[in-house]
Amino acid sequence: MDKPLISVIIPTCNRPEGALRAVESVAGQQLGQQVNLTGNNTIEIIVVDDGRTLADQTGELLQKYITSGQIQYIVNDGEHGAAFARNLGVSKAQGQYITFLDDDDCYLPGRLQNMLAKMQEGKHVFISSTRFHEYFDFDIVKPWPGQLSGEITLQDIKWINDIDIGILVRRQDFLDLGGYDTSFYNLEDWDFLLRLLQKGNGFKLSRQDYAENVNPN
Repeated sequence: MDKPLISVIIPTCNRPEGALRAVESVAGQQLGQQVNLTGNNTIEIIVVDDGRTLADQTGELLQKYITSGQIQYIVNDGEHGAAFARNLGVSKAQGQYITFLDDDDCYLPGRLQNMLAKMQEGKHVFISSTRFHEYFDFDIVKPWPGQLSGEITLQDIKWINDIDIGILVRRQDFLDLGGYDTSFYNLEDWDFLLRLLQKGNGFKLSRQDYAENVNPN
């Protein structure tokens, strides 16, 4: 079979409704004519279920996607953390490019298409976009003010990270850098970006299409 062009890695842990929403937001993505498509299965979705409890219903909620082959569903033997889960997903991925999505967040339509078109210009080591906060399943939407956009250099994130987890990056670049450092309990994405930006600059689209869920409770 033709290999996918993009692999989307979604780590999840005891958040079945969120994982379902995240998967559905990726399953609805389309890659249009402005990108160089290779193969039939252009988007691959890999869900890594990390440390699920007996009461967790993630597998059951995702069953139709698992049965149809729309997603690859991996269950860890115990809780290993986000960095490990993302690395495991990448190790199973077949896409030329990879990106990530947290299980409480979602993509807006057009996100992958726009990032891929920019990545295929061949000028940057990663592509990202701007994001916004949503509360209570989009009952309240708030912009994230003061975000960077355009060319991103190492100096831009030296003291604070303005790039979300959903970067689009070449799978081979991710593997060459050893992926995320699993000794980190958090900020592993910032550490990876600092290493990646030593290979070249990134680019952040101004389009706000990564919805970051906030739960005030």
